[in-house]
Amino acid sequence: MIEQTPANTARHRRAARPAAGIAAYSALFALAAVILAQSPLAPWSNALPGTDSGNFLYEGHRVLTGHTPYLDFFDHKGPLIFLINAAGDWLAGRVGVWLIEWICLGASAVICARALAPLVGRWAATAAGGWLIIACGAYLESGNLTEEYALPLGMAACAVFIRFARTGVLRWHGAAVLGLTCGAALMLRPTAIALWAVYCLAIALSMVIGRRIREVLAATGWFVAGLVVVTAPVVAWLAARGALGACFEQMFLFNAEYASRLGPRAGVKVALHFMGGFDFMLATGVTAAVLAWVWSRRQTGVVRNGTGITGWWHGIGQRGAAGARTPRGATTGPAGRPLRQGMLLLASANLIAIPLLFLLIVLPGRAYGHYMMQLLPCYALPFGLVCYGIACLVRRAGVKALATAGLAALTVTAGGLYPDLRTSADRALETVGASPDTVFAEMVQEIKANTEPGQTIQVYANQSWVYLATERDAATRYHYLPFSGGGSPEMRREVLDLMEAAKPQVIVDVSGVLAATDFDLSGYREAFSTGSRARNRYDVYVRVKDTTGAGTAKR
Repeated sequence: MIEQTPANTARHRRAARPAAGIAAYSALFALAAVILAQSPLAPWSNALPGTDSGNFLYEGHRVLTGHTPYLDFFDHKGPLIFLINAAGDWLAGRVGVWLIEWICLGASAVICARALAPLVGRWAATAAGGWLIIACGAYLESGNLTEEYALPLGMAACAVFIRFARTGVLRWHGAAVLGLTCGAALMLRPTAIALWAVYCLAIALSMVIGRRIREVLAATGWFVAGLVVVTAPVVAWLAARGALGACFEQMFLFNAEYASRLGPRAGVKVALHFMGGFDFMLATGVTAAVLAWVWSRRQTGVVRNGTGITGWWHGIGQRGAAGARTPRGATTGPAGRPLRQGMLLLASANLIAIPLLFLLIVLPGRAYGHYMMQLLPCYALPFGLVCYGIACLVRRAGVKALATAGLAALTVTAGGLYPDLRTSADRALETVGASPDTVFAEMVQEIKANTEPGQTIQVYANQSWVYLATERDAATRYHYLPFSGGGSPEMRREVLDLMEAAKPQVIVDVSGVLAATDFDLSGYREAFSTGSRARNRYDVYVRVKDTTGAGTAKR
């Protein structure tokens, strides 16, 4: 029998750490799979993809078949979303896209847990990662969104910033990670890089105040290198295909019009809408403050002249100081004053980033819940503080505190998920007549029966899943119409002219939008309709050879 010496005990603890870490990270990936079970792209789902998700799936398929973004099809998102969907389509169709979703969501939680572990402990950090997944689930909607794929990028930037806050040092690979993730976020959603702007300026300002100009220059060089490594290949690919100008026009000029079309009054309404139900975020902040106050009141001789938050952060600082060590090349101490200053820097940067991102979210004047996912990296530390406070309460007060904290966490989680569950229930109540799956399957069969492979169809609205289901391509480059999102009257006229010239074999009018225009449907007959309710109505028109008989469409 091996004698249990302090050295042996420490060695066993070190040997157990990797296994515990693997188990914790596996649990996070399992939770991500549970949350993503609601996705229409899941292997066990036959549901129709969401509006944006269907657009991206079709665009990825077109890229995979050799078409060029921005030229062969219109979209105002960054090129990376097309490449992600093309990769998923190549891997395993729509299930392949779901797998990429799962990897991104699980990786976001793991990055969160690893970044917070030195401050709050492994299990509190793992719980914070799980909370991040649940928060994402509240805004996931149908999934396969740019904000979803940008989440691990934002969490990686947040992890680098947290490390800088702990150590006071930004190594070359940290600066390169900031550049790599910023470049990828830029190619997903340009406004998302506001987070990187705040973090990078905070780091640079901290270094300049400390008279570390050489480090600022070195970090800037590595940041730019990382940015170029990601963006240069995509820019070169678009330039080689002659799509760089169209990319700039649709990504930046159209988005500028998109953000300003509805005016500031709509933005104020959306801001009030989100703030009135700032559900998950506001509830989490209140819970964190309450738990911080309760925990600090239980301290004995730690902080006598500070607030609850001060007591909480003092405990965080003590933990960080105990486990911190000076990295190579560090010009400041390992803990103590630099750590406390770094935590203040981190909190200040998040307090700037949150309203800035929120302003960019509400600026277009459209209350899309998935926009709120951009805020989640800023809440990694508050999630960690909540879980750390729960752990401290459990150690000090036992089962009663655990039950109280569990009830608080359940309240916060339910508050965050309620709007999404309510929306799902509303959608279920709005289905028409027969089962939607049955109705849409009949519509797809009708379109296939009236077309041949190689013939084109046109969906006049924002439902690109029809192209994928019927295996038919769009007749024009406007496979979806962003009219509700800011399309100008000139764009509407251009689409109608292109449809007139292309003469698609089948036209699918969603919600009667086309019937309200002056488009000439006299050469088409109405072959199928899903129902009378405008929101769920699909009217299918088939082109006829003889345009003089009674087979004219109803205007």
